[in-house]
Amino acid sequence: MLLNKIRIKARSFKIIILLFLFFTLIYSDNSSPFDFKKAGSLAVLDDGRIKPLDSYARKKLIQISGKSKIAGMSALEWLIKLMMQPGVIDTTQCFRITNPEIIDALGIQGPSKRRYRYTELYESLDKCEQIARSAAQKNPSELLPYEREILQLWNNIQEYNAIGATFSAFEPYMGFTILDTSLAQSLQLKANTPHSYSELISKSTELSQLMKLVKNIDSLTGSDSELVRLVRGMYAMNSQMGNLPPYLISVSIGGTSEWYSIWRYLYISGTTALNDHRMHSFIKMRDAYIHGDATGFNEAIEELTSHKIKEIENPKLEILYNQINPFFWAKLILALAGVIALCGMFYNTKWITKCGFVLISSAFLLQTAGLLLRVLIQMRPPLASLYETFIFVSWIIVILGLIMEVFQRRGTGLMIASFGGFLFLFISGRYVTNGDSFGIIAAVLNSGFWLTTHIVTISTGYAGCVISGLLGHIYLIQKAVTTDEKTIKSSDSAVYTFMLLGLAFTVAGTVLGGMWADQAWGRFWGWDPKENGALLIILWCSVVIHARRSGLIGPVLTAAGAIVGVIMVMLAWVGVNLLGIGLHSYGFTYTGLGTLVGISLFEVIFLITTTAIIRKRKLI
Repeated sequence: MLLNKIRIKARSFKIIILLFLFFTLIYSDNSSPFDFKKAGSLAVLDDGRIKPLDSYARKKLIQISGKSKIAGMSALEWLIKLMMQPGVIDTTQCFRITNPEIIDALGIQGPSKRRYRYTELYESLDKCEQIARSAAQKNPSELLPYEREILQLWNNIQEYNAIGATFSAFEPYMGFTILDTSLAQSLQLKANTPHSYSELISKSTELSQLMKLVKNIDSLTGSDSELVRLVRGMYAMNSQMGNLPPYLISVSIGGTSEWYSIWRYLYISGTTALNDHRMHSFIKMRDAYIHGDATGFNEAIEELTSHKIKEIENPKLEILYNQINPFFWAKLILALAGVIALCGMFYNTKWITKCGFVLISSAFLLQTAGLLLRVLIQMRPPLASLYETFIFVSWIIVILGLIMEVFQRRGTGLMIASFGGFLFLFISGRYVTNGDSFGIIAAVLNSGFWLTTHIVTISTGYAGCVISGLLGHIYLIQKAVTTDEKTIKSSDSAVYTFMLLGLAFTVAGTVLGGMWADQAWGRFWGWDPKENGALLIILWCSVVIHARRSGLIGPVLTAAGAIVGVIMVMLAWVGVNLLGIGLHSYGFTYTGLGTLVGISLFEVIFLITTTAIIRKRKLI
């Protein structure tokens, strides 16, 4: 018997390892001769954070299209093609438009769809800019959903154009055609042939010397007129391009790194930029890609990665995180485990329970790996944003659910771990800022000690209250459909225990938050909306627990109170951030109202339905 148990556990462990290896390798793609994986480790500055090009590509593609892959291309391949050959990528459907009002306003013809090509939007760019500029003058809180989306669309179009112009300084431009033969000879360039901005930059010394010889700029003729036209054209082009992203070149100035686009670096450094080995490698990389020379492309990438200053300590960790995509796969596994756990409630067979346990354990390993990678990448606790708190609470719920299942072995722990873990991973996706789940930490949060103690404690309190609410659902369903008193009593005990756990950790987290606020803002408590939200949870849980302890309410109303506690948690967690007031400005958001209303409506309908059934059966 013992030997059989050992064999079963060994098989389960093997399944977990195989699943983990599968999810680790699933995104590995070595089919292309171009070494995109190595190119993904190039550093780029974006939103104040130095990140691998792979992360930048994923962020931009998700921001523009809502997808991390498109038209059979990875995000990195899409970005490189946009940078090197923008005309080719313009026919790819990558601009997501979900509001039909935008289609009508822009006058886009053809059947309605979710994504549009740049070529389809090109004729409507002026109209899009006009509407976006008008919307931008309004207060953000007054914007209609249609206006908010068209602002995002216009921003996406501008960033798309900026990325497409990354290497345009090396492309011939009709405005830089030298029509005067003598001037062309002086510059040692061909006459009546379009030249690139970089070619003219290489002649900046000669252009400067010739400009000094120009006497009267108001009455120009011949070579002088052509010279002034050319120089003014260069200045106008630089003013237009400015320092548009992506920022690929870093320059050390006074001990700090300044980041520039290719255009900006050419303008401020002139011939020095053209002699920079990084610029040579970028040019080689572009030319090789355009001509399909994989060997030359890979050599250029090798030169860039081997000679660049190490702006990122270990870009491979973030690239690995992107490739594994641990929380996405954990979410899918937990959804599958939830279906299996639900089946286990009706068909109580050992293999269903074991299968659910193995799947949830696999999801737990993926979540743990994801959190550890985030810690190593950011060198701080992964708790500095709404997104991170959601994935952390999901992880806690999965842990507590598995522990509960180990001790009770009734399938309830699997239900809690799978559905609770899935729910918060699902919600977390709504709080990824423009496709980048890392982002920059707010200055007030830059405290490893307080960030760890306060956020971990308060998040554990949230998790305890949520689990209590989920168990409350299970209790009311059991009460409505079964008379198994032993099972019902066990669920009631679990509801109460987890509510106590949630209250204890929420109180501790609130006190720690007050201590942090005293250190950061000079006051322990200021009736800030976020502080009031935590107080709301404490008061509600205290009322329910005291009413239960004093005999004023029984198990059914305790379960109902726990379910209402879930609404309280969501109000404190998400609702107060929608107000846009208070010192916790780093948590303000315009998303989440739909989630909050949806959860609240579901809970109200669930309570009305189940309590009505229980009352009808006279079980209260």
